[in-house]
Amino acid sequence: ALAPAILLGVILSLFSYWINDRVMPCSHYQKRVIIRSSIVELLQSPPAGNQLLFLENYRISYEGNEGGELRSVFVTVLNEKGLDLQLHAKSGMVDFTTDPPQMILRQCNVKKFIATGADEIRTDSDTFMEEYPLALDFGEIAQRAKGPRDMSNEELATAIESGTYGKNPRRLQESQTELFTRWARSAAPLLLILVCASVGIMVRRGSKLAGLGASLPPLMLYFVLSMFGEGAGGGGGLSPFSGAFLADAALAEIALCFSLVILRQ
Repeated sequence: ALAPAILLGVILSLFSYWINDRVMPCSHYQKRVIIRSSIVELLQSPPAGNQLLFLENYRISYEGNEGGELRSVFVTVLNEKGLDLQLHAKSGMVDFTTDPPQMILRQCNVKKFIATGADEIRTDSDTFMEEYPLALDFGEIAQRAKGPRDMSNEELATAIESGTYGKNPRRLQESQTELFTRWARSAAPLLLILVCASVGIMVRRGSKLAGLGASLPPLMLYFVLSMFGEGAGGGGGLSPFSGAFLADAALAEIALCFSLVILRQ
């Protein structure tokens, strides 16, 4: 009775692997490109009202827009070491006639930060300028480097093994968690079907509603453990592998117990 369920589970797991390996990374990267392009278009015609825009290393907020003149502009500029600049201006505007575009900030308070080591950043200077031109170097929008969620499984594994993230332990842990989570998600359909099929066989004399009700607790357990494992594996105390496969291990144990009960019957 379990044979058709196992076959269906294997097919769904292979399909899930393809989705996680090819479709999801490509879709996630294209979504990032669309968001970047949309934000650049917004800066060319800034919307009215309070706005907060994120693009690459820039965080831009303002309280209003009157004829292209932005009021109460706050800009945060980041670099590879963390915080670089904090700018607070009474008004400003974006000039796209230059290359790269510039944000002209008027009556601007400029705070410059420097990294002092050990992940500490301190204020290096705090000055006031009547006009401050800030170059907005967005680079090539559609050619940005891929993050862990944008890579295929092969690209992720290559990046991890090649030591690309050797100087960035957090990035390495994120990449490992992403890769192992994809593998775990691919195995989940087979394990879920084994559990639910076993429950269905054990309650075959009851109603369909009884089988559905008996299948819900394992499903809820999987989703709860899956969210907990991904969070803990991404820096919450568990290794990336343990966090990714925590929910699968619990499902596998339940499926094994149920299968043994069926075999004994």
